[in-house]
Amino acid sequence: MAKSVFSTNFDSSVPAQINPGQASLTGVQLFSGLGPQGNQFANQFLRSATGNVVTLTLQDLPTHTTIDLDFLFAAIDSLDGTGQFPSGDFFKITLDGQQIFRESFANSEPSRIQSYSPPAGVELARRQNLGFSGPGGYYTDSAYNLGADPRFRNIPHTASTATFTFQIEGEGIQSLADESWAMDNLKVSVNAGSAEVKGLVGDVIRIDLNQELEQQNQSLILKSLPDSQKGRLVDEQGRGGVIGSRYSILYYVPNVDGSIGEYGKSKSHRGIGTASFKLQNQQGEDLSIDLDIKDGFSTFSGVNAVKTGNGQLDIYTQEQRLAYLGFPQKNGNALIVDGKDNGNEFGWAADLFDGVVNGVNKIQGGSLPLDNKLSFLGQSVINASNAPRWNEIRIGTIPFLDIFRGNLQTERFGSDWAFKALENAASLYYYVANSSYSNPFTTRLQTNAITIKSGGDNSHTGHETGLEIDIETPGMDTYVVGGNFFKEIEINNISYVAGQEQNSVVVRMPDGTYDDVPQNAIPSNARMLKGSEAFNRENILRDISELIVDNPSVNYDLSLMRSTINTFLNYQPIGVKKIYFNDPRTWDMPNVEFSGWVSTNGNQQGHNGHMHVWIQPPTPIF
Repeated sequence: MAKSVFSTNFDSSVPAQINPGQASLTGVQLFSGLGPQGNQFANQFLRSATGNVVTLTLQDLPTHTTIDLDFLFAAIDSLDGTGQFPSGDFFKITLDGQQIFRESFANSEPSRIQSYSPPAGVELARRQNLGFSGPGGYYTDSAYNLGADPRFRNIPHTASTATFTFQIEGEGIQSLADESWAMDNLKVSVNAGSAEVKGLVGDVIRIDLNQELEQQNQSLILKSLPDSQKGRLVDEQGRGGVIGSRYSILYYVPNVDGSIGEYGKSKSHRGIGTASFKLQNQQGEDLSIDLDIKDGFSTFSGVNAVKTGNGQLDIYTQEQRLAYLGFPQKNGNALIVDGKDNGNEFGWAADLFDGVVNGVNKIQGGSLPLDNKLSFLGQSVINASNAPRWNEIRIGTIPFLDIFRGNLQTERFGSDWAFKALENAASLYYYVANSSYSNPFTTRLQTNAITIKSGGDNSHTGHETGLEIDIETPGMDTYVVGGNFFKEIEINNISYVAGQEQNSVVVRMPDGTYDDVPQNAIPSNARMLKGSEAFNRENILRDISELIVDNPSVNYDLSLMRSTINTFLNYQPIGVKKIYFNDPRTWDMPNVEFSGWVSTNGNQQGHNGHMHVWIQPPTPIF
């Protein structure tokens, strides 16, 4: 890749890097406008008499293998070319003392021989009156774009300094009034023969070969492929790169670890690090693209943001991002990045991602269609910096958290959004329970269900998107005498809901209301409320909320339960959509309610022995 190290148009002054000798700045006269667009004689150039040496010295050059020289050359007045006396007007250029160019130029009589035969595109004017001592006879001028001569390209050079000299020499040199030369738009560039492209492993990385390698509208021949252990090349249609084929644009797909990551831990992507591949331009020069791939992914505004169309390259970019974020196939295995739209592979991962970002708890039989593609919101959030990741937790993953059945628990997978909230709650609960309660119902928060490895259908009617967390609480999920959050009293081998007073029970009055009365003063027209009748009955629990008391036999404490709920409600980065719990004394808290559901055996269920937390997706950050 060419990198400019020096450039001047001589319009204001002679740069410090140039020792002009006897040369000086002079108006370009009728040379003005000669040259290709963007590189034309204008204003002033550096004019020198023959015999004078102009020296350009450059220091601290970057690492390179070749050097390029580019300038406009003015052959002024009666230069005599090669032949008999007066002759010997040779333009000589050296680099670090070594001659790189020596050719004669002739402007005088047409019979004079000029050794320099310009390649196509170099000659701008020949033996014309361009304003110096003109017109006619010996006093015509010529103009050349010597930077377009291939001999000034890719000159072997590796030193950190470079010294160029420019001089017209020979037996025919004469005074400035008789003949001279000038240069304009002098530029020097160095070439490493390669370009470094930086990228992120969660992206499919676009490489504009012409731009990176500073080639001019060329299709370059692919000479080698990058290490397949690191990544692969695809073209603009998503087809694999083929050695010997020509390309202007290629895409690099780093090898990404598509497995489900453990929450809070980085995955080891094979595509991170360096890789390279080689090309050849139309001049037969070997070029190299050196890739430097780091962890991360591009957001909405980046050139490598995910493409959301249906083409093979678009699918590649979606698969790459979903795999990076850990979203699996329907069987729970890692997503395969191959640009193919497979319903149980890419399609499942896209639908699961959609379910998470849309905040739904079901993707099978839910409100979102299983359509094997990203929704409108999904297309946006996949390019957000806080896009969700699909993670697992294990024993020790989250401090101060216990997992029911530990690593044998099959429902310990979900979105990192849920795990962030869980991590915050676990640490706060541990502090509150152990500092404010002498006998908390548990010293550490315990989860007993999130979702299965692949998401989707499981033992719950929800929990399919990893946004829902079940937190173990005192009490049983199925009715057990004396095993509920509310206290019960056993009378004649029947368990009744205990009232707030000693030896009192909750009774149902004839008008359908409930009251708390002593056991020895129960009205004849009232009926004691059985514990089994109140269990998982939302309306009854609501009606008796001011009558029930905590059950000491399971160590239930309402104040600690409310503190536990608040650890989720008060976490600002991740909101709570709903919290379901059976104790009606918590239903005054924001978004806390009963939410019974019908189990697979047809029985009405609630949340008597566990608290159900449903996470609200955060606002995308772009």
